[in-house]
Amino acid sequence: MASNVKVNILVIGGGMICEEATLPAIFQQKRLGNVGKITVVSLNSAIIQRLRTVFPKEEFEGVPDPKTTPADKNIPDGYKECLKKLPKPGLVYVTTPDHLHTQMILDSIAAGHDVVSMKPLCLKVDEGRQIVQAAKEVRQKRGKQPAPAPADRKKSISADKLAQLQDLVIRLEELASVPQMQISPIHIRRCVARMKELLF
Repeated sequence: MASNVKVNILVIGGGMICEEATLPAIFQQKRLGNVGKITVVSLNSAIIQRLRTVFPKEEFEGVPDPKTTPADKNIPDGYKECLKKLPKPGLVYVTTPDHLHTQMILDSIAAGHDVVSMKPLCLKVDEGRQIVQAAKEVRQKRGKQPAPAPADRKKSISADKLAQLQDLVIRLEELASVPQMQISPIHIRRCVARMKELLF
């Protein structure tokens, strides 16, 4: 259901994940009336040109523009200018290689935008802490406080339960990585139920 407010989306990156998952979902939301302007910023204009070939009927701004930028000219910081130009409400979707996520997320938060990132969020725990701290600081500047956690939620998780959770996630990822393997909805529900038992 479309709302009156349309979110403007900046997608950083233009590789396989962007092409096969992110952009199709965003274009669908645009058709449903939930998304306003879509901008895709990538390393070079050859990537943008490929996306235009893959999505010939979809409307999006591509940066760098293939009409004005040579295909072999890499612009690794091109996303920074796009962050400044992204109209509010703005959402940044990071789909770049993993080692680039942290700085792009931090820059997006500093620009005042909400961020979605492909997994992993970052590569190191300290980077994750940086991201959380940056988000808290921006939230405080905006005068918003995080919602309190539900009263029945446990404050901490034991190392044993954490190990069990990691084991469940690893098993699901292994199952999902085998093309001929069919993961049944009941198997997913059982894993989710077990995760809830461990967390709550």
